[in-house]
Amino acid sequence: MVNYCEGGCCFETGVAYKPGTSIYLRVEGFSKKASELPLQNGFRTETLGEVKWCKEIPRVKSNTYEIGVKYYQPY
Repeated sequence: MVNYCEGGCCFETGVAYKPGTSIYLRVEGFSKKASELPLQNGFRTETLGEVKWCKEIPRVKSNTYEIGVKYYQPY
């Protein structure tokens, strides 16, 4: 995970997702203690979202991408 906010997040991956793709995100290895920190507003450990953008990261080995995801709002 690169960053996050209430409406979405950005993370690095080895897969190039197309904008508009629905995606299921699950954070593994997330500690309960970390979830109690005040800066966790907007951080979701499990959610659905839509890929808004995808760009290759040239400074890193090939096939590494940054993905911007907008969370779907719960009903």
